[in-house]
Parts: sequence; structure tokens; C-alpha cells
Amino acid sequence: MCGFGKHCKRQGIRICAEYFVKNPFMEYAVAAGVTIFFVFLYLLTRKKPRESAEEVCDEETFAKRAEEFASGLPAPQNGGKSISVKPFAKQISKAMRVLDSEDSEKQFATFARTLKEKRKEIEEICAVDYAFSADLPSVGSVPRIYAVAKTVLSHSRYIFCADRCDTVFDAVNRRRTLTFAETDFARSAFYAVLMEKLGFLCADMCTLVKIRKHAKRIAAHPSLHKNSLLFKRLKNSAVFSRFCAAELYYETEKFDETFYGITDGLISCLNNVLDSFDNVRAFDFSSYYTPLEILSKFQVFVNADCECKRKFLDTVSKLSEKENLDETAYALRLAEYAERDRVPPTDTLCLSTYGKRAVIAVFREDMLLAARALTSETMMQMLFGASQKRKSIIKKTKIKNSFVPKIKQCTANFGISVNNDRLRINPRFPAEVVRAGVELSHKGVRHTVTIEAGEECLIVNGTVMKGVPEVRLGDEPLEIKVCVPFGDEHSGTV
Repeated sequence: MCGFGKHCKRQGIRICAEYFVKNPFMEYAVAAGVTIFFVFLYLLTRKKPRESAEEVCDEETFAKRAEEFASGLPAPQNGGKSISVKPFAKQISKAMRVLDSEDSEKQFATFARTLKEKRKEIEEICAVDYAFSADLPSVGSVPRIYAVAKTVLSHSRYIFCADRCDTVFDAVNRRRTLTFAETDFARSAFYAVLMEKLGFLCADMCTLVKIRKHAKRIAAHPSLHKNSLLFKRLKNSAVFSRFCAAELYYETEKFDETFYGITDGLISCLNNVLDSFDNVRAFDFSSYYTPLEILSKFQVFVNADCECKRKFLDTVSKLSEKENLDETAYALRLAEYAERDRVPPTDTLCLSTYGKRAVIAVFREDMLLAARALTSETMMQMLFGASQKRKSIIKKTKIKNSFVPKIKQCTANFGISVNNDRLRINPRFPAEVVRAGVELSHKGVRHTVTIEAGEECLIVNGTVMKGVPEVRLGDEPLEIKVCVPFGDEHSGTV
């Protein structure tokens, strides 16, 4: 060891210090190097999106899943992570490059052709601004409306169904009202879920194409690859075995069922997703905003144009948030306040000059502002009228938000049938119906049938009939009363 060790060390530090002083750009180089290192480390360690297991449900099971989902939602937090479709857009773009619509393999060609036919629509959906989702109420750092859309689609093979949408939205709104911002963003949330699924479908199909490429290379020189890690990883794959067998002119029948099962499933789901893009684009999600049922009592609100309603509802939503009040509850208070006909007059400043009059009024953004707007169409237009038209990112928008509440329909099935003078009644009524009556004419004789909710029984002309599945119709008019439990899960037969 050098006897002048400490001296050399001090000299080295001094030289380095002088070098940095003489070369001021070195500190930027060091900072850039550190930044690049951590960015590289992040890219290596970040989690890639993974597809979760999905349960396809029938109607009854889906209704239960919707209730479980809604009841399991915690109180939302203000803001969270924004939705990003960029990783999936990249995978879709890669699939459009890799997959060939003229591929000799029919399944690959069909997938590629179907995907490329919708290129323009997919590009438009990728251009939607999803950054706004970071400001929406979130659960588990995910926007709540995104979780709603995921629940609707993931249990339905990604087929967009209005009835299932009703089921989930109603279940959630019964517990906590979805905010105006959420319902306004709902279409984009459904787009994001569909884009995610489309990205996974494209990734799966590209993987199959890659497996074929490896199979051809390995089958061409099997002795060179028999000990390779790639061969050991793929040798148990039915898809790999199918392409290897085809290259070596062996029978592929025992592998075809698996291969076509996989590819048919991917193509079927691809068609579902692409059809759902069109259905979501044409659907009006604004009706799920429950305060509309209250505000639609005011003709002033009903007559307002779309943009005017949007600004009004956005203001009501912000006012309810300031008071930390559910938006439906706030709308009830607003309606009660506006219906009192006690809205005070507006203080104004009038200026007259050259035969013209200018009126200046200042309004504070509170419940009184919204109540004033509901008093007349003039006030509504003056306070919330659109100064400029809002442009839609999606050029092919088929319908606009109507801001009309969804009308709940109660379907009643009387189930009345007559065969060989025998009357059979198999009613199926929703719980909202209490009583229903019809007049039945058979061979010129009129009979009265009344159906009520209650324990199952049959009364004919005041006589209780038990164990009688049918009623014989003759020349005498009958008064028939049927009692059955009402509700979607109940039906009675007499």
C-alpha cells in the first residue's frame, strides 16, 4: 500500500472536484444517467395487464351477481387512477401488422379480416379522452363507473345487453346514486372495457401465430431443437403439436378440435366486442342518472336543449358535492324549494342608452341559482344556455344524450288459454301489479276473470275450488277470481 495513501485520496477528490467545476455539464449527465437507470428499472419491474377469470351467467345468476357487486361496493373516494387504453391499443396495432387477412390458415385470416374491417372505428375509440376518469369517484383506485361497465360485460361474453345494463345500474343506484359525471362518462367506460378485451384477444391470436412460426422452425430441424428450452416449453401444447404435425405431413385430426375450439372462441368473442362498440355508441346512458326522475317534473327542464341540461345537471352535481349530499337527495331538496313559488326576485342593474337597455345581474352558484333556472325557460337559457356547441370525438355518434329518465316497465303475462271449452290460467305478474281484470268471450258468453296477489286459490261464482287445474266454460257467465303470489319469481297455474 502506498505510504501516501491518505494524501493520494485527497488528491483524487480534489482532481474530481476540479473536473466537475471545469465541466458543468457532467452534473446533468449524471442526473440523466440516474433517471435512465430508474426508468429502465421501472420498465423491467412494472406489472403487465393480465386477463382475469370471467364467469358467463344466465339471467338469474347475473341478477344475483349484480346485487352482490352493488352491495359489496364501498363508499367511493374522490379521484383515483385514470383509465388508460394505450397498452391495449398497442397490442391491437401489433395484431393488425402481424395478422394477414390472406393467411393460408383460415382461422388467422378470418380474425385479421374481421379486425381490419373495423380499423377506423377502433382508431376513433382510441382517441377518446380517458384522462377525465381520474376525477371520478373511485373504488380501489379504479373509477366506479369502470367497475360497473366491467360487471355488465364480463359476465355476458362481452355482448352489450340493455337489460343487463339496467340490472347493474339499478342495483348500484338503489344504494348510492351514480354522479352526473359518472353517467356522462359511462359510454367511455364501456369503450375502455371493450378495448381491454380486444387487446387480450389480439394478444392471444398473435401468440398462436408465433407458436406456428416456432413450430415450423423446429419441425424443419427437429434434432437441433430437441433439447432447447423453447421446445421443452411448447411440446405439450396441442396448437404447437398440430403445426409440427402438419409440417411433417402427419395427421392433425387429434389436435384440430383443440385448435379450432380456441380460435373459434377468439373469433366469436371478437365479433361480440366489435358489435358491442356499435351498440354502446348508440346507447343513451344519461337515463341512468336518477335525479332526472325528479327534475323531469319541471317542464322548463324538459324543454331545455341537450347542452343546457348538461350544464344544469353538472352544476347540480357540484352543488351536492359541496354539501356532501347524495345527488338524488339534493335533487329532492331542489325540487321542493323550486315548487314553493317563493324564489325571491333577482337584483339587477339597468342601464339605458340610445334606445337600448342593458341589464346586469350577479348570481351566486347555489341552490337558489338552480331553482331560478327551473322557474322559466328564459332563466334556464340565460343561466345555463350553451355558448358554443360541444364537439363529439366519435364522429359517427348515432344518438345524443336525451337526459330523459328511464321508464321502468312492468310486464304482466295473464297466461289465459282456452282449449276444448276448458279455461286454464297461468299468470305471471311483477310485484308492482296489485290487481288485474279481463273479460273473456267464449261462444258468445262473457266471463269475468280477476287476478289478485295473495295465497294461491281459485273462486268460481263465489265457490272456492281446490285441486282443479281447469275451469269448464259453458252457457252460464262465470265470475272467476284467481289469487297467486306476484313477483318475477312466482307464477301460479289454475
